[in-house]
Amino acid sequence: MATSSDDLEKRQTELTAALLSAARDGLIEPVHSLLGRGAPINAHDRAGRTAVMWAATNRQFAVATLLLDRGAIVDALALAQFDEWLCWLDAQSEQAYEKMCDATNSTAATGHYSNAKEFLHDAISLARRLKQQKAEARLKTKLDHIKAVFRTQFPA
Repeated sequence: MATSSDDLEKRQTELTAALLSAARDGLIEPVHSLLGRGAPINAHDRAGRTAVMWAATNRQFAVATLLLDRGAIVDALALAQFDEWLCWLDAQSEQAYEKMCDATNSTAATGHYSNAKEFLHDAISLARRLKQQKAEARLKTKLDHIKAVFRTQFPA
């Protein structure tokens, strides 16, 4: 007959597996629910991957920010994934900025401007949550520059 500690261990294992899967797939509501039901936020799979690392690896922004806001620990492996993600967001904003500058009409430019801003807002938010002040400041400066160029190139 199973003891209550066996039942608790089984429950924790099931909650952990469900949390890791939901984080990997970007399912914000299940992640929120599982955390509320006691899923261990920093539990890991056999390979050592935590929910926040899965979210970072798969660029699941809403899940990653929820986990960070709830106190998930960012180890060196997860930090490497987040750094890669920040670089990707920065590169995407740069591409949108270049398209904005090359646009021949305000409608096209506005769309690219919106894309650049969205990528940079996500990157700034992520850098802030990761307590990367230098990256956050650099990204804010870049965002201010893009805003200024847009206003100059396409005044209201």
